[in-house]
Amino acid sequence: MSSPEENTYQVIKALCEESNLLAFVEGQEEYEQSLKRLFNGSQSNKPKAFIKPETTDEICHVLQYASANQLQVSVLGGGHDPKGLAIIRVGLVLDLSAMKEIEIDVETATAWVEAGVTVKELDDVTCPLGLAAVNGSCTDVGVIGLTLGGGFGFLSRTQGLAVDNCLQIEIVTATGQRIVASPQKHEQLFWALRGAGHVGYGVVTKVQVKLHKLQEKYVGGE
Repeated sequence: MSSPEENTYQVIKALCEESNLLAFVEGQEEYEQSLKRLFNGSQSNKPKAFIKPETTDEICHVLQYASANQLQVSVLGGGHDPKGLAIIRVGLVLDLSAMKEIEIDVETATAWVEAGVTVKELDDVTCPLGLAAVNGSCTDVGVIGLTLGGGFGFLSRTQGLAVDNCLQIEIVTATGQRIVASPQKHEQLFWALRGAGHVGYGVVTKVQVKLHKLQEKYVGGE
């Protein structure tokens, strides 16, 4: 009779064979790289495997499969969770660091930002355009984690928190359904995501944020 641990490995193996996704297990370099991305170095959890999805469709497939096969899943975004909740012992971790797409609309001064984008990466794209999001001061924090947690930054005194500048949120539910929540559609979910901290409504894959025009001089003196 298989142990629960062996059953978990078998489920993950079957998921990868079905979807052509790669799972990284302990001893592989990619596994160790994902594990080291967690800001809280004191946590000792080690998951059965990491998967690095590159698209929302891949996340939908993983969560659909996980829901049907009682596979526990956690999410590793920027890795700056002080409690280390991104890493679980008994299941699979989705490492979203490969999801780096940023779509800027200069006319509407908005940006769609995927789950693997950090504060620095967003600033590097927006600042040359004379625009900036309400971002934090730590450059390697994930934009989505910062935003869902409130997000105080350099522009907050005049533009509010990062979460106040969040316009739409794309989320994949535990059953693999993709939803775009906004003040006009799925408004209760949008409200909850913008204030519920780390409550697990699903995997947020990207957010649309408001951008602000930069003054000619925004830091420094003469």
